[in-house]
Amino acid sequence: MKATGMLFMSRSTPQLGRDSNGEPQLLLRTVHRAGKHHTEAWTLFWRGQAAADFHARHVAELTAGQPLNVTATGLRTHQVGHLVEIQGQIESCSLVPRAQSVSAA
Repeated sequence: MKATGMLFMSRSTPQLGRDSNGEPQLLLRTVHRAGKHHTEAWTLFWRGQAAADFHARHVAELTAGQPLNVTATGLRTHQVGHLVEIQGQIESCSLVPRAQSVSAA
């Protein structure tokens, strides 16, 4: 499954590391605002040099509430106890200016 849309950075700090093949891997914990009183937790992985470059350019802006335009693939749900999150791989990601997200709401 593939999805494109706007997600918001959660309070968790983005984590840049390496996968088992030594490739850069960025972990972003985000929130999808599915309705006025409904949010979904999304944990997204982005592998490759583009992820490392994105992180280097935007690390200071990747704070809680920062809107992102994301295209993600391989989406699946993961449940631990009563907590459910959606997990997937980022295909593309860009920052959305915060003023734009306010006017679109």
